[in-house]
Amino acid sequence: MTLSQSTIGAPCVADIDVLAKRFHAANAAWMATADENGDVQASGQEYEAAWDACKAVLLHQCQSPEEAARKLQVVLGHDWLIESADSNFEDGRFYLRDFLKTLVPAEAKREARRSVMSGAASNRSSLIEQAAMWFAEQEPPPALAVPVLRDRFSMTAREACEALALAQKYRTNRKAFG
Repeated sequence: MTLSQSTIGAPCVADIDVLAKRFHAANAAWMATADENGDVQASGQEYEAAWDACKAVLLHQCQSPEEAARKLQVVLGHDWLIESADSNFEDGRFYLRDFLKTLVPAEAKREARRSVMSGAASNRSSLIEQAAMWFAEQEPPPALAVPVLRDRFSMTAREACEALALAQKYRTNRKAFG
Protein backbone atom coordinates (compact mmCIF):
# COMPACT_ATOMS: atom_id res chain seq x y z
CA MET A 1 0.00 0.00 0.00
CA THR A 2 1.38 3.42 -0.95
CA LEU A 3 1.13 6.55 1.11
CA SER A 4 -1.56 7.92 -1.23
CA GLN A 5 -3.93 4.95 -0.77
CA SER A 6 -6.35 4.31 2.04
CA THR A 7 -7.10 0.86 3.38
CA ILE A 8 -9.88 0.38 0.83
CA GLY A 9 -7.72 1.54 -2.08
CA ALA A 10 -9.31 4.95 -2.59
CA PRO A 11 -6.98 7.93 -3.01
CA CYS A 12 -6.61 10.19 0.00
CA VAL A 13 -4.92 13.52 0.74
CA ALA A 14 -2.03 12.10 2.78
CA ASP A 15 0.64 12.79 0.15
CA ILE A 16 -0.03 16.51 -0.12
CA ASP A 17 -0.33 16.86 3.65
CA VAL A 18 3.08 15.21 4.14
CA LEU A 19 4.60 17.52 1.53
CA ALA A 20 2.94 20.54 3.15
CA LYS A 21 4.38 19.63 6.56
CA ARG A 22 7.84 19.26 5.04
CA PHE A 23 7.48 22.61 3.31
CA HIS A 24 6.35 24.43 6.45
CA ALA A 25 9.19 22.90 8.50
CA ALA A 26 11.82 23.75 5.87
CA ASN A 27 10.42 27.25 5.43
CA ALA A 28 10.48 27.83 9.20
CA ALA A 29 14.11 26.66 9.33
CA TRP A 30 15.00 29.08 6.54
CA MET A 31 13.12 31.95 8.22
CA ALA A 32 15.07 31.21 11.42
CA THR A 33 18.23 32.29 9.58
CA ALA A 34 16.98 35.90 9.38
CA ASP A 35 19.39 38.60 10.50
CA GLU A 36 18.62 41.19 13.18
CA ASN A 37 16.56 43.20 10.63
CA GLY A 38 14.46 40.17 9.74
CA ASP A 39 16.04 39.76 6.30
CA VAL A 40 16.75 36.29 4.93
CA GLN A 41 19.11 35.36 2.11
CA ALA A 42 17.98 33.35 -0.91
CA SER A 43 21.02 31.13 -0.56
CA GLY A 44 22.43 28.54 1.75
CA GLN A 45 21.42 25.09 2.89
CA GLU A 46 18.20 26.18 4.63
CA TYR A 47 17.02 28.16 1.61
CA GLU A 48 17.78 25.25 -0.75
CA ALA A 49 15.82 22.86 1.49
CA ALA A 50 12.87 25.26 1.63
CA TRP A 51 12.96 25.80 -2.16
CA ASP A 52 13.08 22.05 -2.79
CA ALA A 53 10.11 21.55 -0.44
CA CYS A 54 8.22 24.39 -2.19
CA LYS A 55 8.77 22.77 -5.58
CA ALA A 56 7.75 19.35 -4.23
CA VAL A 57 4.36 20.76 -3.20
CA LEU A 58 3.83 22.55 -6.52
CA LEU A 59 4.96 19.63 -8.69
CA HIS A 60 2.99 16.96 -6.82
CA GLN A 61 0.52 15.23 -9.15
CA CYS A 62 -2.87 14.95 -7.44
CA GLN A 63 -4.58 11.56 -7.56
CA SER A 64 -8.10 12.61 -6.60
CA PRO A 65 -10.36 15.67 -6.61
CA GLU A 66 -10.10 15.74 -2.81
CA GLU A 67 -6.32 15.88 -3.00
CA ALA A 68 -6.50 18.66 -5.59
CA ALA A 69 -8.78 20.67 -3.30
CA ARG A 70 -6.40 20.11 -0.38
CA LYS A 71 -3.41 21.10 -2.53
CA LEU A 72 -5.14 24.35 -3.45
CA GLN A 73 -5.75 25.04 0.25
CA VAL A 74 -2.07 24.43 1.01
CA VAL A 75 -0.83 26.63 -1.85
CA LEU A 76 -3.29 29.45 -1.18
CA GLY A 77 -2.27 29.37 2.48
CA HIS A 78 1.29 30.57 1.84
CA ASP A 79 2.41 33.58 -0.22
CA TRP A 80 5.65 31.96 -1.39
CA LEU A 81 3.75 28.95 -2.77
CA ILE A 82 1.27 31.25 -4.53
CA GLU A 83 4.03 33.33 -6.10
CA SER A 84 6.01 30.25 -7.13
CA ALA A 85 2.95 28.61 -8.72
CA ASP A 86 2.51 31.68 -10.92
CA SER A 87 6.13 32.18 -11.98
CA ASN A 88 8.81 30.30 -13.85
CA PHE A 89 11.24 28.36 -11.65
CA GLU A 90 14.73 29.80 -11.97
CA ASP A 91 16.22 26.30 -12.04
CA GLY A 92 13.76 24.65 -14.42
CA ARG A 93 10.74 25.26 -16.66
CA PHE A 94 7.51 25.59 -14.66
CA TYR A 95 4.59 27.87 -15.42
CA LEU A 96 1.08 28.35 -14.08
CA ARG A 97 -0.28 25.94 -16.68
CA ASP A 98 2.14 23.28 -15.36
CA PHE A 99 0.83 23.84 -11.83
CA LEU A 100 -2.77 23.61 -13.03
CA LYS A 101 -2.03 20.30 -14.75
CA THR A 102 -0.91 18.83 -11.42
CA LEU A 103 -4.41 19.43 -10.06
CA VAL A 104 -6.02 17.12 -12.61
CA PRO A 105 -6.05 13.51 -11.36
CA ALA A 106 -4.67 10.87 -13.72
CA GLU A 107 -8.11 9.28 -14.25
CA ALA A 108 -9.58 12.62 -15.29
CA LYS A 109 -6.73 13.08 -17.77
CA ARG A 110 -7.50 9.71 -19.38
CA GLU A 111 -11.21 10.56 -19.49
CA ALA A 112 -10.45 13.90 -21.13
CA ARG A 113 -8.30 12.19 -23.77
CA ARG A 114 -11.17 9.80 -24.54
CA SER A 115 -13.55 12.76 -24.84
CA VAL A 116 -11.24 14.50 -27.27
CA MET A 117 -11.02 11.39 -29.40
CA SER A 118 -14.82 11.05 -29.49
CA GLY A 119 -15.36 14.68 -30.46
CA ALA A 120 -17.14 15.56 -27.22
CA ALA A 121 -14.50 18.13 -26.28
CA SER A 122 -15.56 20.53 -29.04
CA ASN A 123 -19.09 20.56 -27.58
CA ARG A 124 -17.66 21.50 -24.17
CA SER A 125 -15.52 24.44 -25.31
CA SER A 126 -18.39 26.93 -24.95
CA LEU A 127 -18.97 25.65 -21.41
CA ILE A 128 -15.28 26.26 -20.64
CA GLU A 129 -15.54 29.77 -22.08
CA GLN A 130 -18.67 30.49 -20.02
CA ALA A 131 -16.95 29.26 -16.87
CA ALA A 132 -13.85 31.34 -17.65
CA MET A 133 -15.90 34.49 -18.19
CA TRP A 134 -17.82 33.92 -14.96
CA PHE A 135 -14.66 33.21 -12.95
CA ALA A 136 -12.81 36.24 -14.40
CA GLU A 137 -15.63 38.48 -13.11
CA GLN A 138 -15.48 37.21 -9.52
CA GLU A 139 -13.91 39.64 -7.04
CA PRO A 140 -12.35 38.15 -5.08
CA PRO A 141 -12.16 34.85 -6.94
CA PRO A 142 -13.36 31.76 -5.03
CA ALA A 143 -10.57 30.15 -2.98
CA LEU A 144 -11.25 26.59 -4.14
CA ALA A 145 -11.58 27.39 -7.81
CA VAL A 146 -11.58 23.90 -9.33
CA PRO A 147 -14.31 22.47 -7.07
CA VAL A 148 -16.41 25.63 -7.45
CA LEU A 149 -16.25 25.50 -11.25
CA ARG A 150 -16.91 21.75 -11.31
CA ASP A 151 -20.03 22.16 -9.18
CA ARG A 152 -21.35 25.33 -10.81
CA PHE A 153 -20.80 24.26 -14.45
CA SER A 154 -20.90 20.42 -14.18
CA MET A 155 -17.45 20.05 -15.67
CA THR A 156 -14.44 17.82 -15.20
CA ALA A 157 -11.40 18.94 -13.25
CA ARG A 158 -9.48 19.29 -16.51
CA GLU A 159 -12.16 21.54 -17.97
CA ALA A 160 -12.13 23.60 -14.78
CA CYS A 161 -8.37 24.02 -15.07
CA GLU A 162 -8.73 25.06 -18.71
CA ALA A 163 -11.38 27.57 -17.68
CA LEU A 164 -9.05 28.95 -14.98
CA ALA A 165 -6.22 29.38 -17.48
CA LEU A 166 -8.60 31.14 -19.88
CA ALA A 167 -9.97 33.31 -17.05
CA GLN A 168 -6.42 34.41 -16.26
CA LYS A 169 -5.98 35.46 -19.91
CA TYR A 170 -9.25 37.41 -19.72
CA ARG A 171 -8.09 39.20 -16.55
CA THR A 172 -4.70 39.99 -18.06
CA ASN A 173 -6.28 41.38 -21.23
CA ARG A 174 -8.76 43.41 -19.18
CA LYS A 175 -5.90 44.94 -17.16
CA ALA A 176 -3.86 45.64 -20.29
CA PHE A 177 -6.61 46.97 -22.52
CA GLY A 178 -9.34 48.06 -20.12
